[in-house]
Amino acid sequence: MKAIYKYYVTKYDKIEMPKGASIVSCNMQGTDCCIWALVDTQAELELRDFEYVGTGWELQDGMSYIGTCFDGDFVWHIMEHVLSLPPTVRWASLPPTVRCA
Repeated sequence: MKAIYKYYVTKYDKIEMPKGASIVSCNMQGTDCCIWALVDTQAELELRDFEYVGTGWELQDGMSYIGTCFDGDFVWHIMEHVLSLPPTVRWASLPPTVRCA
């Protein structure tokens, strides 16, 4: 059966989704950045690797644009890591001014 599922995206997330899920939308819902995906509810699950970046931040090789969330004065661009790199590699490559926890 097909359905649309909602997933919450934070700074860096591995999200379990049915294989072949197709992302159809990205937006804020309340204070949360979310993506919606068309899924086959009977498909096996797989982990997919998402991250949001700010405007002007350096992008890593293997990132694919998903959509943009507007969060007050902030603009977050949701990216999927198609070629996964360890999180420490991505984190270390951020400019020092944005490396805050």
